Amino acid sequence: MYTYHPNLEIIALKEFEKLHSRLVTNKFLVETISFASIFWNCETIIRLEKNFFKYEQERKSLSDDISREVTKEIVDNLIKANLKKTSKECVILTKAGVLFPFIHISSILSGIETKVRATLAIPYPGTKEGHFLNYPSAVSQAYYRGEIF
Repeated sequence: MYTYHPNLEIIALKEFEKLHSRLVTNKFLVETISFASIFWNCETIIRLEKNFFKYEQERKSLSDDISREVTKEIVDNLIKANLKKTSKECVILTKAGVLFPFIHISSILSGIETKVRATLAIPYPGTKEGHFLNYPSAVSQAYYRGEIF
């Protein structure tokens, strides 16, 4: 996992595009997948977002439902996209910041741990502090324990 400050998102994405090109030039099989495209195309998001603001008292429960269901859907989509990949191939997963605060990268990695054999590279818009990942937030320091696979 490569961490960078969210203000440097465009620069980081350009650098990962260059990495992609260098790997292809050196005969590696590489694919770049944006979490943003997967996230915003999830049927669960489309279905549940309509109710999110309707029921104030049920918001926490709905937030948990969104997190659980969207994580499952993202994992399923990543598995479908990468079933034929081998350990000699690389998949770069970009735009991880779009998942915050509903979904943690570690939840997705847990879901695909034994199902995707490709090497994963994940640029993360935040910092690593010890065993924790931090996504800079205006509300608070949003730490969570990142799991290493």
